[in-house]
Amino acid sequence: MISSIFGKVYTTQGVVFNSRQRTEEYIKDLKSTYINLAADQTDFAINDDQMLLLRYQGKEFPLSLNALKNLCQILQIPAQYINKSASEELTLQIIKENAIKYGGSWNFIVWQDSLAKISFISGVRVLEHFPANDFLTLVDQSNIIKRNQLVIEQHTVNVDVCSVFALSNETKHYGKDFLFDYRIGIGLRHSESSDWGFLMQPYYEVYAQNRLGEKLTFDFLSNEKLVRIPGKSSVYSQELSKTLGEFDLGTLSEDFEMILHMLNGVLSSDSIRYGLLKKARSGVRRVFNAKGGSVDLKDAEAEIIPEYSEFRSERREELKEMKPYLANNLTTPFFFPLFFHRLYNFPATVESADSFIFSKELVFKTMADLAETTNIGNIS
Repeated sequence: MISSIFGKVYTTQGVVFNSRQRTEEYIKDLKSTYINLAADQTDFAINDDQMLLLRYQGKEFPLSLNALKNLCQILQIPAQYINKSASEELTLQIIKENAIKYGGSWNFIVWQDSLAKISFISGVRVLEHFPANDFLTLVDQSNIIKRNQLVIEQHTVNVDVCSVFALSNETKHYGKDFLFDYRIGIGLRHSESSDWGFLMQPYYEVYAQNRLGEKLTFDFLSNEKLVRIPGKSSVYSQELSKTLGEFDLGTLSEDFEMILHMLNGVLSSDSIRYGLLKKARSGVRRVFNAKGGSVDLKDAEAEIIPEYSEFRSERREELKEMKPYLANNLTTPFFFPLFFHRLYNFPATVESADSFIFSKELVFKTMADLAETTNIGNIS
């Protein structure tokens, strides 16, 4: 995402691959590099589109929103204050003065987007960055996939994060109130331009059935952080290598069991409160907003969560008269596996790395929200 100081935003979609070779080719084509500069010698400017630029060797590089946040954090400037500066001159003055106070050096991560035909700054780091291709190589060398009997399902790459999603070979069965099959796995996520560095999260693929016995498939990424290595760590690559080399999926059976307990409770539910239905609908819109407007949000909403418009249409007059907090407690029939299945199969989700990952996160968030508000499958 490339953002102007005063609100204009340009997006790059990122990509999803099933092949390691194609992932590497894409990363190589992006030509990720970095520019090391002394802070007090760095030349910033703002162009006619009100985008903050780095000027270097006769070229101008726009800063992404992530890079702007990195810069403000290093310089200890509130990003919101920069966004609301009275003028471009004041903005540049604030940055320049704080860069002189900072006095150190920094690395500007440069990405070349072949689709947008533009080179831009995806992040600003004090420490040297760890490239996405080096991360993929380290995943291979660690043997974490074979050692834990996993199969890589997808790679995703956007301007900030390279991810590897892998699932176990073995399909297991679970459920008390609602029977389903599932595979467990992990999501490995590395950012070469953000300080959060590396995350490892539980990843699931679920196979349920509707009332006619038809199979419904969906996947999700838990928000639980099995491992987190901050990008600020001066020994980041060593810690990452050690973590990947020693990871044993078998030691996390209790963590996965807790999530399965919640999943069982959610899948056994056959209704939804209007308040959560609204949140789920907003989540769907967020998933496809990540694509920079290339998906019609109304079409996505109509196909993935038609229950929302149906409920609004059927109870229009009632909703007008009710106070919001009372309306939010109204319930309507809702089959969660079908909603998740529609989201999983909506073709546009595989076109963008951001929307692809957001869709996985939305499934877990919806389940967690239901468990919290109803105590169905709650972990206690």
